Amino acid sequence: MNKILGLSLLLVFLGCSSVKLAKVPQSIDEGPLTQGEKEKIKSVLSRLNRKNLGPQKNSKNFELAKEFENNFKVELSDNLKYKMKKGNLQEVLPLIEKRIQNEKKPLIRWYILKEKVKLLIMLGNPALAEKITDEIRTLEKELFNFDLLGLSLRGEARLWLHDYENAKRDFLKIVSVLDKWKLPTSYMGPPTNLKELVAMSSAQIRAYVGLCVLNVLTDNFKEAKLWGILARERINNVNFVAHHSLYGKFVKVPYDVVYGEAINTTFLGAAILGSGNENNLSEKYFDLAKTYFTQLNFPLGISTTLAVKAYVLYKLNKFDESEKIADEMFHFAKESGLPNLIWRVEALRGELYLKRGHKDRALKAFLRAHKSVNAISGVLKSDHSKLRFGLGKEGIIKNILKILKEKRKTNKIVKILEESRGRSFSDMLADTEIKEVNNHPLGKKIVDINKKLKKLMLNSTLFNFEKGNNEIKKDQLLKQKENYLNELKKVNPELLKYFYEKSNLSINKIQNHLKVGQVLVYEIPTFSNENMNYLIISKNKSKLINLGLSQDELKEILFSFTDAIAFNDIKEQNKIASILRSKLQIKKWNTPNSVYFLPSGFSYFIPWGILSLKFPLSILPKANWIFDSKNKDYKNKVVLLGDPEFGGLFKKLPGAKKEINSLSKLYNKKGLLGKEATLRGLKKKIKGGTKVLHLATHGKFNPSDPMKSAIILSDGKKALHFYAKDIINSKLKARTVILSACETGMGKTLAGDDFLGLSRSFYLSGTRSLLSSLWPVSDKGTLFFMEEFHKALQKNSLGDSWLKAIEKTKNQGYPPEVYGAFILGGEL
Repeated sequence: MNKILGLSLLLVFLGCSSVKLAKVPQSIDEGPLTQGEKEKIKSVLSRLNRKNLGPQKNSKNFELAKEFENNFKVELSDNLKYKMKKGNLQEVLPLIEKRIQNEKKPLIRWYILKEKVKLLIMLGNPALAEKITDEIRTLEKELFNFDLLGLSLRGEARLWLHDYENAKRDFLKIVSVLDKWKLPTSYMGPPTNLKELVAMSSAQIRAYVGLCVLNVLTDNFKEAKLWGILARERINNVNFVAHHSLYGKFVKVPYDVVYGEAINTTFLGAAILGSGNENNLSEKYFDLAKTYFTQLNFPLGISTTLAVKAYVLYKLNKFDESEKIADEMFHFAKESGLPNLIWRVEALRGELYLKRGHKDRALKAFLRAHKSVNAISGVLKSDHSKLRFGLGKEGIIKNILKILKEKRKTNKIVKILEESRGRSFSDMLADTEIKEVNNHPLGKKIVDINKKLKKLMLNSTLFNFEKGNNEIKKDQLLKQKENYLNELKKVNPELLKYFYEKSNLSINKIQNHLKVGQVLVYEIPTFSNENMNYLIISKNKSKLINLGLSQDELKEILFSFTDAIAFNDIKEQNKIASILRSKLQIKKWNTPNSVYFLPSGFSYFIPWGILSLKFPLSILPKANWIFDSKNKDYKNKVVLLGDPEFGGLFKKLPGAKKEINSLSKLYNKKGLLGKEATLRGLKKKIKGGTKVLHLATHGKFNPSDPMKSAIILSDGKKALHFYAKDIINSKLKARTVILSACETGMGKTLAGDDFLGLSRSFYLSGTRSLLSSLWPVSDKGTLFFMEEFHKALQKNSLGDSWLKAIEKTKNQGYPPEVYGAFILGGEL
């Protein structure tokens, strides 16, 4: 009888049916939350079941799904499926890239792109992940008539980018749209709309977990607790279906659901701890999270649990307890072979000491963190540790400098600044192939060691990590790298600019290279709400000055200036110029003849030309730039290029054509225009070197990946991108490069305050000086400025020519937005 009943139930179960989904609009309004959406969100939270808050271990002995096959019938290579299941994530990405290139089927392409975004976030590249979500959402609309999962993935990427406001809006939009819906836990048969069910449920869980994490990181522990409980309830539904004796036949638990459950358990424990009076309960959550991460072979997850716990205790002013957890993290990192965790633990210790007023101990901890970061420079380029650990690489430097500044240790300040600038640039180049380096035997060996270190560190932070002698391997590789760098310094010191190198720079060394009347101004990086400080070094003295101006205030002044440009408000532009000059305290700069300036943060975007300076000012990439002044022979006086043939891909530049024709007459030198404005033509013209290279064309700045910023040339028929990474390898022998194009001076400020954009790439290709623009300027204004600049350059230095061009343009009646757009870099 029981067998007959069981068979009958199985036959009923095997009948297919469609499960009711939430009513979701195909296109979600991405504007601010409406009142109706806010009410729905309140309603969701009000229905929360707060009973039985204790953690429930649902994923015991979970079975990892055969990722693509079970839920989506996606056929992939056995190699890719094996690596996905084993968690070899760093090896999966190139396989996925290859599959995406040839995949045309929307469902398969959508699914693979979705997996790519998850991997990119785990591998520390949320900026690229965010960009890919646009295509995911487009495909999702075609497939399901909604784009919820793509939106949730974008929210997660933004969370990792610390863009909390937009991440929160993405998550809350999903909450509002799905409203009362949740994954059903009983079925008449295998659902015919399983794909939609999985996508909708995944989006909802990601949104709830994201909101839990976000609220913990913004110290809103009570609300984080509510979202964490909601996420747990939804995860419980997935686990119930997946482990059901019948339903489990068509639904398995993928690795990222267990990973999401572990993350939610961690941050729910943190939220409970932060809300107070439930320490024992929060401890149970932390222990359970460690169990999940252990099941996943994910040691970095365990360290995340410890770090989040330490962070909340720190916020609760329980410094002794927080320090105890930091010590536990340190020992765990050592035992588990997590080399990339050591510096984060030291940074956390430094914060704790600083909070308790132990500045000397804090400085030692931050310096140990700084040393550990420098050791792995050029290996891992991202710095997203702030999300998990509260303090990133940039914060370490700022805290060190803050303490040194109070102690007036100016030589140590210079040393730290130079090292952090070199390290940040080395990190940015981590994934860039440099021909000059690879063609040198020692350079190639250093690159190979960096690759091994990178793989070692990724293996120590991702799934399927095996404990062992990774710390020993890391130390051996770093020792080899140091030996090769020392050898390279002897035989080809020029190549060291591509690698991180310890600094032995001092104020005395800088002063020895400065001429009388020259001043070098170092901006000392500070936290955005703290007063900016300058270290001013002249031939015979140095001093620190406090500007009484924060980076936040500077940003507002600069934004006000761009607003004045947008509204063509010349009176306001002049008013802001006066305010900015006063705030920067230029009168205290030792009355210089010329200034080399090393900015930080938003200071890279100061339009120095509007400040009525009596001296030329140039932005330096590093202070030791002034030491490397080598006179080279240049065959050509000038090479001119402008208005390339874009083939309709970009707007034509008649003003650029007029500009090149005018300069051609001035120099009696034919320029490259239209179809002739090609990279091949440019290289041919510049062969043997040129004193001046003038490029009048479009410039394109890529904020998410500065190495993909580009100057737009032509291949003879259509536009050709001359990327920043290609500029480095091109080795254009041009002493001074003039970039008369939109946003060519723009770049990205890095942790450690290097600045990478087109300018840095030209420097590395051999350029000594640069003139570029901060924003687009009218054709007429650009033409006048450039004509006056080049006329002055016939008889004057670069710096004096810049000053004369500004003066002439201003006297001609042009507004600050014209003569202030152009900034100098490098040698004067």
